[in-house]
Amino acid sequence: MANIPTLNALYTAIVSDVESKYSATLPTFGKNFLRALAQVQAGKLYLYYLLSAKHRKISLLTRQ
Repeated sequence: MANIPTLNALYTAIVSDVESKYSATLPTFGKNFLRALAQVQAGKLYLYYLLSAKHRKISLLTRQ
């Protein structure tokens, strides 16, 4: 079974992708829309991972 990435790992990956795409670092303090957006996206991805893992588990149990 695949491991579910942590919320922090997803957030770090999203911030890293944004920084590499625009060749700039995102500031850690102050008003920063992109970091807040990255946190929201990481939360959504984490929920998708949890939902897909639960769905897989249920489908494996019902096949038996």
